[in-house]
Parts: sequence; C-alpha cells; structure tokens
Amino acid sequence: MNYKSVLIPAICFFLTTMILTWGCGNPTEEHISKGNDYLKQERFDEATAEYTQAIEINPGSAEAYNNRGKAYDDEGEYGNAILDFTKAIELTPELSSMLAVIYCNRGAAYNHQGEYDKAIADSDKAITLNSNSIDAYNNIGVAYNQKGEYDKALNACTKAIDLNPYNTGAYVNRAAAYDYLGEYDKAINDCSRAIELDPSLVEAYNNRGLPYSHKGEYDNAIADYDKAIELDSDDAKYYINRGVAYYRKGEYDKAVVDYTKAIELSPDPAAAYYNRAIVYRERGEYGKAIADSYMAIELNPKYAEAYVNRGLAYLDKGEYDNAITDFNKAIELNPTIAEAYVNRGLANAHKGEFDRAIADYNKAIELDSGSDWAYLDRGLAYANKGEYDLAVNDLETVLRISSDPKVIDMARRNLDVINR
Repeated sequence: MNYKSVLIPAICFFLTTMILTWGCGNPTEEHISKGNDYLKQERFDEATAEYTQAIEINPGSAEAYNNRGKAYDDEGEYGNAILDFTKAIELTPELSSMLAVIYCNRGAAYNHQGEYDKAIADSDKAITLNSNSIDAYNNIGVAYNQKGEYDKALNACTKAIDLNPYNTGAYVNRAAAYDYLGEYDKAINDCSRAIELDPSLVEAYNNRGLPYSHKGEYDNAIADYDKAIELDSDDAKYYINRGVAYYRKGEYDKAVVDYTKAIELSPDPAAAYYNRAIVYRERGEYGKAIADSYMAIELNPKYAEAYVNRGLAYLDKGEYDNAITDFNKAIELNPTIAEAYVNRGLANAHKGEFDRAIADYNKAIELDSGSDWAYLDRGLAYANKGEYDLAVNDLETVLRISSDPKVIDMARRNLDVINR
C-alpha cells in the first residue's frame, strides 16, 4: 500500500565557454598562448598560472581575464570564472566583436552556478551584440530547462539548430526539453541526430537513455548507458542512470552494483545513496535502506525525498512514530511533496488515527488530484470508520483514474468486501 518513491536520474546539458585569441608576439600573448595549450590538455592549474602571469604583465588584457575565466569554469570554480568574465567585459570596448563571446561565457558560468535568470540575461545581451550567437541560444535553452520552462527551452534550442544544423549541443539540450515534456520519441530522435554527427558525444548517449527508460525500453536505455560508460567511465551520473534502468527492470542486484560504483566516483553521492536505499527497501533490507537514506540526508540535510524514503523503510518495519517524524521533516522541507502526506496518512492509519490519516490524504489529493494511492488509502480509512458511502466513492475513483494493476486490484477487492 505504500506510495512509490521517486527515482532521480541525472541529465546532461551541453554548455560551452570559449577562449579568445587576439595575436601573439609579446610576453602577455606568449603566456596566454601557453595557457591555451594547457587548457586544451585540461591542465587547469597550469593554464590558470599562465593567464595570471599575463594579467600581471598587462592588467588591461581582456583576453587573459576571459581565458582564465574559461579555465576556472572548466575546473568548476564558477564564482572565480564569473569574476574574470566580468572584468573582461569591463575591459572590452562596447563595439568589439568579442564582447558577445564574453557575455556568452559568463552566461554559461551562471548556468553552471545555478543562477539561471542571470544566465538568460547575459545570453540575451550576447544575442543583442551578435544575433547569430549559437552558444548564447544554447545557454538560454539550458537555463529554461533548469527553470522548468520547457517550451521556452525548445524555442531557444531550435533557434540554435536553425543557425547551425550541425550543432550537436543544441540537439542534446533540445532532447532534454522534449524528455521533460514527455515527447520521448522526439527526444530520442534529437539524441540520435547528435550521435550521427558525433559518435563520441557521451551526453547524447546518456540523454537518449532517459527517454528510452521512460518509455519502458530498458534494454535500449541500458545499451546507451553502457556506451556512455565506455566513453567516460569516471562519471557517476551514467552509473546512476543505468542503475535506475536496472531497478525498473527488476534487476536489483545490478542496480545496487551501479549505485555503489556511483557512490565511489561521485564527489556528492547523495542521489546514489538515495537510489540505492530504494532498491534495498524493495528487497526488504530495511536496515540498509535506512542507513543509505541517513547518508543521503547527512550529505544533503534538505533532501526531502530522502526523508520520505527513510520514513517508508520505518513504515515497512512497523516503526510508525519514526516514520511520521521523517514524513513531518519532509513536509517541512517541501510542503508540496504529495507522497509525504500519503505515507504519513498511512502511518497514522496503522496507529488507528483515521481522522489524521484522512486529513493527510485530503492534502495529498489537493496537491495531486491523480494520486490513486491517496484515494485508495482514504477509501480504506473511511471504511475503517464505517463511512461506507465515502469509502465506495473513493474506491470507484481509483478504478477510474488508476493505471496501476496492483492499486486497481486492491480497490476492487475492498469494494467487493464493502458491497457484500
């Protein structure tokens, strides 16, 4: 009767920042050139040191600031990247053709830092300066995807593709929007086009695996994640996503192996612990599920879903007060999370507190009118109170709205009992 936890896959976006090259021949440009070479080799500390020497020689070099910003951005030091891009903008003449590039770069860094409105503003400025800035449209597409404004993301990515039909990043980013909108075939087609253009583009395999998984084509999804891992075996997100596909196939042992590998690789493995806890709970290993949920919460104390997951494990163990404590915390962190109310209601029902349970189910239905579990459990609570007309109404609603065979069967069996 427990409401299902939500698995968290990881999606890739394709963002680029660009270096500037304005010549060579003096000491400043020699350091910049060496920095560029190091940057191409992903030797970020050495690149940063070269750009810093260029700046010490010529504090007015916008090129050095921009390129050092690129090195910082690639290394994940987004705050420093933004500072350098800002300085480069200050130093670049308003009419320079390079100004659009620098705004675009700062927009990408804002995207990486999660400041999506600023990313959009900078990318819009880049487009004002250069209406053909493909990377600026890509930045906007990523920002709108992250903001949940998927139609706007589609428009931006489509514009980038119109400007350059061979831009693989735009296809990958547009596929992400299609996937979020449930247009899985379109997402698959965009990723396939990106792979056709660049068979080594790891993000395209990852993002194609997601709509395959959402369509229930788990073998196709796993094949794509296998390819992503073959191309980049050190990225935890591909193991997480393959673990999700294995879980949905019912291959729990393989899912655990992948989540364990993701925990080993990830600098922030909260999602991997969370997903592994779901598998452990499904296998009835409640102690392990609780331990992994605890780790996810330790790493991210605001992880509302992890509290829900730990609460479910406590609920399965019959520790209803502990379960309610976790569901209370999840609701405190995210008052819109319907499954927390459903499961707190279930814990209250197990304790015989049916009025409290019904209040929780009411809230869950208010948040998610399609919650078949909430209607089912509220119907059972009404039946336990002897309010059979209300119980029948809820159970018949389940038969109208649910596509889950298990939920439908439970509703039918309980209706049979009431109608005898």
